[in-house]
Amino acid sequence: MVMKTYLKSLFRSFKKNISRFISITMIVLIGSIFISGFGTLTHTIEASLSEEFIAYNGADILFKSKNPNGFSIEEIEEICSDADIKGIKKVTCIDIGDSRFIISNMSDNTYNTFKLVEGKMINDRNQILSDRLLPEMNEMIRFYNMDFEVVGTIKNPLIYSKSKEWNNNAEEIKHYYYLDSNYFYMASILPITDLYISMNFDSEYSIFSNTYREKVDCLQDKLEEKYDAIAFTYNESVSYQLVINYSDKINVLCIIFPIFFLLVSCLVVLSTMTRLIEEERGQMGCYLSLGFSKKMVLSHYLLFSFSCCFIGSFMGLFIGVWGIPPLLYNVFNTIYFLPPISESRNMLLGIIGIIVTILLVLLVSSYVVLKELKDKPCELLKIKTPEAGKKIWIEKINVIWSKLKFKYKSTLRNVFRYKKNLMMTVISVSGSTALVLAGCGLYHIAISDSSNIPESMEMSFATISSIIILFAGILCMLVIYNLTNMNIGEREREISSLKVLGYQDIEVSMYIYREIFIMTLFGVILGLPFGYGLLCFLIEFIGFGSHKDITLSCYVLTILLVFLFVIIVDIVMHKKIKKIDMNKALKTNE
Repeated sequence: MVMKTYLKSLFRSFKKNISRFISITMIVLIGSIFISGFGTLTHTIEASLSEEFIAYNGADILFKSKNPNGFSIEEIEEICSDADIKGIKKVTCIDIGDSRFIISNMSDNTYNTFKLVEGKMINDRNQILSDRLLPEMNEMIRFYNMDFEVVGTIKNPLIYSKSKEWNNNAEEIKHYYYLDSNYFYMASILPITDLYISMNFDSEYSIFSNTYREKVDCLQDKLEEKYDAIAFTYNESVSYQLVINYSDKINVLCIIFPIFFLLVSCLVVLSTMTRLIEEERGQMGCYLSLGFSKKMVLSHYLLFSFSCCFIGSFMGLFIGVWGIPPLLYNVFNTIYFLPPISESRNMLLGIIGIIVTILLVLLVSSYVVLKELKDKPCELLKIKTPEAGKKIWIEKINVIWSKLKFKYKSTLRNVFRYKKNLMMTVISVSGSTALVLAGCGLYHIAISDSSNIPESMEMSFATISSIIILFAGILCMLVIYNLTNMNIGEREREISSLKVLGYQDIEVSMYIYREIFIMTLFGVILGLPFGYGLLCFLIEFIGFGSHKDITLSCYVLTILLVFLFVIIVDIVMHKKIKKIDMNKALKTNE
């Protein structure tokens, strides 16, 4: 019977606080989406590139001979016999000016497959192929006193970056051309200058993993010791280095911003749960009077907070890891020749965020409930005595205070009277403001001429910044909505009293909104320098941009956005104020 009553009361409690339940869940959801989505972004990009490289049997080592005559047949056979080597592709590489000519058996797809992207493969001796970097279909190219027509463009698995490489004379290579040794008449007399070496691997691997690098480095040392040649690993290619450097910069954003999202989300959830528990002191007293144990009362509120966090976190985890990467993936086309997006995801950061959120909320919820349960049931059943009104600092400035209207005096007294609510609101809004400002500043750094960001990265960083602003804005709006909703819920008796005294609905709403506006203003004032500090910290780690690039427009846009969210919330919450049941709210529990 006790358990049946307990479950019934639990259900009613969830129903009664459904708006809070939804708002907490949504705040955790947004934070979790951001954390998990950005936490897997670089992993998914690397996995996509790695999977394509492996699918085309990309060369793990580019082995270049120092001998003008290239590699001998004996050397090639000896290299092929090495147990660590799966196979090789023989290549003649010739640099002429800003062009690189690669001669190989184009029909051999066993190792380092050259895949046709556009046009057709070579089927005549006067035909040549170009790389995707600069497609030059149907143009005529002169090589060894012969004219060749570009009949197609191909994909070389060693080249997926749109950044250019350099030749031995420190000149930028602007053109890559490919000749088929089966059709080029001089192929048989030219030396084999390069060997594309593919290694043996016992299991699945990623070319960005430490295990892969260690094994490749080991083979590199062994080859260079034995032969008069230079072994270039994948780690030394322009494409690979661009991914690594770019991933490092993205990872800074993917770690710093999620931490702040997590902190703001947790703070709002903890604030909501604290105020909910304090409001339901009387209900706790009823539970204890009816024979419920303190453990059952504690579990009631832990279940409420756990449910919000669990639902929001895991929904956010799956939406984030499967929704964010596809949303941003194509933006990186400005930097890479992207293959189809990988299905591989890294949920580690998202799971860490879930665990931290749930643990923090449960710990604080437990502390607040146990603190209230120290009182006897008879004390819990009494309405908690409101905080005594005291003179606030501005009252001491008589020149200002004496000229204020009553409604403004009342507003200021209420703001500073409930110090806990003021502190929670200001800190929550300041955190959201800081995130919005950092996102706006990062966007301006990305598009600014003085940002020093590589041109190829501008679009991708601008898009990432836009996503950050969007999520920070949504979080900010949810924070303000949640805090306003709690403020109204806690003061239904006060609001009803004002209505009884003849206040119109709009006047009652403004009575509450003035307080929200002032607390939001305090939060914005605190959040702007905090956001500036966060942005400077990011600039330091990313390695481009300057705090001087943070213009006045960034601050103005941030302030306008935050107060726009306040106005939107006020419009939505006005309906709730109008619907307050005065008779029910004015009933006393004493």
